[in-house]
Amino acid sequence: MTKSILSLSVVAVLLSAGTLFASAAEPVVQSAAPPTDSADAPKPPFAAPLQWKSTGVLVKPVSDANHTIVSVKDPTIVRYNDLWHIYATAYSTSARTWTMVYLNFKDWSDAPSSKLTFIDVNPNFTPNRYNCAPHLFYFTPHKKWYLVFQAQPPQYCTTEDISKPETWTRPQNFFEGRTAGMPRLPIDYHIICDDTHAYLFFTGDDGRFYRSRTQIEDFPKGMSNPEVAIQDRRDNLFEASITYKIK
Repeated sequence: MTKSILSLSVVAVLLSAGTLFASAAEPVVQSAAPPTDSADAPKPPFAAPLQWKSTGVLVKPVSDANHTIVSVKDPTIVRYNDLWHIYATAYSTSARTWTMVYLNFKDWSDAPSSKLTFIDVNPNFTPNRYNCAPHLFYFTPHKKWYLVFQAQPPQYCTTEDISKPETWTRPQNFFEGRTAGMPRLPIDYHIICDDTHAYLFFTGDDGRFYRSRTQIEDFPKGMSNPEVAIQDRRDNLFEASITYKIK
């Protein structure tokens, strides 16, 4: 199996499903729509096309005595308490399943030497438990960090200290039992909130992009049955959604 790696720069990062690439001189932007003839059309913030450059390997699969892994991918990254924190997916050939790892560092130059901590340091995650594609965020109303991940169904756990993976609570399901509208293979979950609702977006590996939602005061409970938000050919709409609001 080919090893997957993470690669990025101190200046800026571009997140994809598996690998991080970096620009040495320019910030990250999403692809802008082609300009129109309208005088009111928004002006792209950066000149196009962007010229991306890649650093060397920053985070790579490093096995230990109890875990043989061949990939690190799907990173979720936050800056907190003067540290970069990463939770990511790893494939374990010893357990023959997907698992998650954690690391932190002060500067990106320290990333290559940062130790991977396997999520099964937490007693709620056994070594052979399938879990991957993490999404980490702080939910202000609860004053807690949430980790949302693929179990296969969407699950979540919480902590007050993301630097200690052993403190995550027992994983809980967002949905109870069989859920109407759920695709056969739901994957790659991502949460985003507005003033009134929390939205759970994910793909179905079927050319469809799904959305569920619940009121902010009910989160993480009360998720609605999934509905199709976007539909296209599977070759065009495939896995690893990351959903943001852009001003």
